[in-house]
Amino acid sequence: MIGHALVETFAADAASRTWRTPEGRAEFAAVARPGATFGGRTLAEAGLTIADAANSELLQHHPLLRWYRLTRTITPQTMDRVPKAVCLTSRSGEVSELMSAHGLARQLAIPLSASERDGAAVVLCRCRGEDFSDEDLEVATRIAPLFRALRTQVELLREVPSAGPTSALSDRELAVLALVARGCTAFAIASQLQCAPRTVEKHLEHVYRKLGVCDRVSAVRVAHATGVLGRPAAAR
Repeated sequence: MIGHALVETFAADAASRTWRTPEGRAEFAAVARPGATFGGRTLAEAGLTIADAANSELLQHHPLLRWYRLTRTITPQTMDRVPKAVCLTSRSGEVSELMSAHGLARQLAIPLSASERDGAAVVLCRCRGEDFSDEDLEVATRIAPLFRALRTQVELLREVPSAGPTSALSDRELAVLALVARGCTAFAIASQLQCAPRTVEKHLEHVYRKLGVCDRVSAVRVAHATGVLGRPAAAR
């Protein structure tokens, strides 16, 4: 749903989410604009070739990867805006030919992490036309923190055995409680989940009511004891 909304918002032909598995393999999930083709191929067909390239040495010559490695920034950037001095390598021509052949010469990256190891990003592609505009970059910059917050929540919920429709707590409440269990303050939680500290406190009020407690320590203790957050390592 988010991918299709991004395609429409940015007038893109495809939107993808990229990441690295624990084994270090690059993976991605993508959606395409209805009717879009990529060098005469479907997105699935083009994706096979791109996936192979992403798991080879060729990836190290991709302009956007080189840009982020050099600048250490997590600000959205387009491939066309990367300075030529950064792009030019012994195999940059191969990258350019591969992208052009698959209709992916216009790319806008929204990093989800400052860590190069997990390779997490949202990437928008256009098969033709002009580069993404300054306005597109501004919109991408504004929504990037929301994507990072969503990713944080998803990762937190993966660690919670009761996450899902059977839990008495909502996904947001579980994410807040998991961060409380890590010792995070309301301000720290608000920063990670991109909401106001007061909103965090309201979520905690709901958690206390549902767990039948009145403070953070009790909430974490009960959550571990009942398996809501999983049992502490020492108790397993």
